[in-house]
Amino acid sequence: MGCGDKRKQFAQYIENNLPELQLLDSYINSRTKVKVKDTLGGIYLVNPKDLLNGSLPSVRSCLNKTELFVNKSKLVHGEKYNYSLVDYFHSKQLVKIICPTHGLFEQLPNSHLNGSGCNKCGDEITIIKKTTSFDEFVKQANKIHNNKYKYVQLAYVNTNNRVKIVCPEHGEFEQKGYSHLQGKGCLECAKELNGGYKLKDWVRIANNSKEFDSFKLYIVKLYNKKESFIKIGRTFTTIKKRMSLIPYKFKVLKVIEDTPENIYHKELALQRNNKRFKYSPSINFNGKTECYNLKILNNV
Repeated sequence: MGCGDKRKQFAQYIENNLPELQLLDSYINSRTKVKVKDTLGGIYLVNPKDLLNGSLPSVRSCLNKTELFVNKSKLVHGEKYNYSLVDYFHSKQLVKIICPTHGLFEQLPNSHLNGSGCNKCGDEITIIKKTTSFDEFVKQANKIHNNKYKYVQLAYVNTNNRVKIVCPEHGEFEQKGYSHLQGKGCLECAKELNGGYKLKDWVRIANNSKEFDSFKLYIVKLYNKKESFIKIGRTFTTIKKRMSLIPYKFKVLKVIEDTPENIYHKELALQRNNKRFKYSPSINFNGKTECYNLKILNNV
């Protein structure tokens, strides 16, 4: 078998069996290491034989450990912390992290990735968790969120429990009381602010998905015996596959296939220009905030 055939076979094996990895080098032989990249941006120098045995690369073989640590940290802590001073060497060496409220602190990498953060913030959370009065909770929440939300008193127990909160844009949602007092709010508002999945993340997920069909924007009518409305969204799977996750019958009204960049921005434009037609379905499902009343059909 020629070298070209072995390269193709190796690349095909990675694509089929380790879809979370992207092959950056051409295969030479089983002893010559190759570079691969994972979905978190980690770049590894690994032995092909290990990959052929189904083993994922370890942090030790990562060439950009600091970047990988930062990306993993953001999956756990979001954008809360500043990691500009991080210089990751190994898991037993403290890294420097900046809290926007309390400044610099040091922590073991694994502790941070397991959910630990700024100790002073932790102390404040402990105090917040002791807040039991509904009126006190609302007063603090309104101050933090600038009177954006309404709160359901009958559902309130204390900040350790989930609180029913009403967003003026997206309706009712539930959230831990102390998380809300730490600044967290409506996830759908956050998605709209950031465009749902960031474009590069959406493209990356699509390219690694076995369900990939094409990048598309869709407009569908969803209905049952009690209600009917319009949903606008984007997907890289088939429309049938996407709709199989929604508890309504559907009728496809329009599908646009284009580059991921164009699809991404077209969806954002439609959402921003048609907020007045927002509709809240009676059945909860992932994507319910992308729904509109039938009047939107005169505008799309």
